Amino acid sequence: MKNFFKMSALTLTVFLAVTSCSSDSDIQNDANMNGAAPKAKIQNGEAKVGMSNLIQGFYSPSKMIHYYSVVDHPAPPSYFKERVLGAVGPEVTSNPYITIWYNTQTEDSYISAIPGEIENKNGWTKIKMLGASVNMNGTNVPVYEYYNTKKGSHFYTTSFNELGYGNDTWKYHGPRFYVNIGGF
Repeated sequence: MKNFFKMSALTLTVFLAVTSCSSDSDIQNDANMNGAAPKAKIQNGEAKVGMSNLIQGFYSPSKMIHYYSVVDHPAPPSYFKERVLGAVGPEVTSNPYITIWYNTQTEDSYISAIPGEIENKNGWTKIKMLGASVNMNGTNVPVYEYYNTKKGSHFYTTSFNELGYGNDTWKYHGPRFYVNIGGF
């Protein structure tokens, strides 16, 4: 019985280490995600999330801020694609849903899982209403939100280990919603 618990703890440790490490093969850094948006797939009578709901993260070295968008809404010219967070959806037109916002005054990009959270607030424009946050299961992971207190901008990652509980610059806001990292 003692060996069973040791083996279970070791297995869990290895699983967490493998799933939390960022690498070139990680979904956040997958260079192969630049393709055209495929049509929705139906499996077992259930719609699979498509590329049009795939949240991409961009970064501008000159501005030192991040920008978030989807395949059919490209980033501004000074940004390069840094990561793919995952997909939400399928697209919905009723609450709750994930919305990507952009502030024209501060150039901050914000992803909200709370409908109308920043609508009609100074400088914020809606980039796109995406879809529902996916439920937690084997291919869905949380998206963690951080706020840069020096730049006044948001950052999102699926790897908690990237910034942990934050630091002097990045304030940790916690997990905000779930994305699908497989099946598209």
